[in-house]
Amino acid sequence: MAEPSPTRPAPADVYALIARIDEAWREFLAASDGIPEERSEEPGVAGAWSLANLYGHIGFWDQQAIRDAESALAGRPNANDDWQELNDADHAARQGQTLPEERAAMHQAHAALIAYLEGVSHLDAAALDEAIKASSYDHYEEHIPDISGWRGRNGV
Repeated sequence: MAEPSPTRPAPADVYALIARIDEAWREFLAASDGIPEERSEEPGVAGAWSLANLYGHIGFWDQQAIRDAESALAGRPNANDDWQELNDADHAARQGQTLPEERAAMHQAHAALIAYLEGVSHLDAAALDEAIKASSYDHYEEHIPDISGWRGRNGV
């Protein structure tokens, strides 16, 4: 994952955090809207990854955001995992997944993240934001230029 976006003020509450996540999520989905399914397996969208690979990647990190939130709420620091190693292992595990499978997994992971946050809406939004922004909204925003750039280079 790249460097996070410029620092934003902490959200006022968890619902403001969810709104921030939803805004970036809609922008991410809009960036990939209209890409023909037959082009979604082409490499090069994000490094060597296809759009389908990127969907799986986003879903994996939404799942990681839940784990990071749980750690923060338990007073444990986020594991300082090697994100590249995690990306590589997850990508290897997803080999052979189809576009519909990757898309469905991504949407399920995102829905689980939102449901989790709604379930802890009474807790400290600033701590949750700090724990999950790199794995959620900053991460979606990080990949929007990848999709847009690929589309521009490939006339999609």
